Amino acid sequence: MRTGRDFVLMIGLLSLLALALGACGASPAATPDSIATRVAEELAVAATLTAKAPQPTATPSAAAASPTVPPTSAPASPTAPPPPTRANTTAPTATSTPASAPQAAPTATPTRQPPTPTATRPLPTQTPTPRPNPVAIVVLPVDGSGDDNPNIRNGRNVKNGRNVILPGFAQNEVSSPMIFRDRIVFRVEAFDSAVGNTDGAGIQNVKFVITGPNGEVHSRSESTAGYCAFGGGEPNCDVWVFYPRGNKWPGGKTIENGPHSVTITITPKQGKPVQWFWTFEIKKSK
Repeated sequence: MRTGRDFVLMIGLLSLLALALGACGASPAATPDSIATRVAEELAVAATLTAKAPQPTATPSAAAASPTVPPTSAPASPTAPPPPTRANTTAPTATSTPASAPQAAPTATPTRQPPTPTATRPLPTQTPTPRPNPVAIVVLPVDGSGDDNPNIRNGRNVKNGRNVILPGFAQNEVSSPMIFRDRIVFRVEAFDSAVGNTDGAGIQNVKFVITGPNGEVHSRSESTAGYCAFGGGEPNCDVWVFYPRGNKWPGGKTIENGPHSVTITITPKQGKPVQWFWTFEIKKSK
């Protein structure tokens, strides 16, 4: 493809050729007007050719100066990085653990320490509560062998299990014969050894008859153990106190000083009854 510079060179060469022909006389002498006309024609032809030639959109120099950047190359004006978000600019939240913060030690189950022995602690001084004295019981033998029914007895060793019991009396208050001064209480324990050996086993009833200087003064029958001359016995016997009761027996007869006797009749549920005999004295203090 011819460029503008080629046409200019061609015109110049044509001009020189015309001058040479004129100088050699190969053709009639050319006048200045004819030369100018020829040049003008050549210029017109050159202009026509130039006008018909396709014009490039960019000059080679421009293309060379600005080569096309392949798609993979970095852009001439790199995109600015996006502004940091709030999460990047704000301080770490409370849940973040700084790298330099000490790690919490794992929670360990505390070892239960044994309690301090109470013996090492001073105990408050307290007055001990007095315990009631055990009821004194004195056992005295009775008369009567009980040969009619040797199975009727109790578990005490006095007189082969044939005895009378004085609850609430200390040994220093007991004498032989027994003397009652301000109160009276006594009982018996009895069982049928063919049936059992606990108080009341196989026994139907026990009857007490007290006789004084003026005859019979008191009578009482007991059907359940323990068998007490004045009632009670579950568990303690009733005590008959003289002065608060006007010095009278339960039936209203006057309590007289002097010797008294007791007949104790024990009737078993099976077999013959037996009788025990016991004596005592009354010496009222009031």
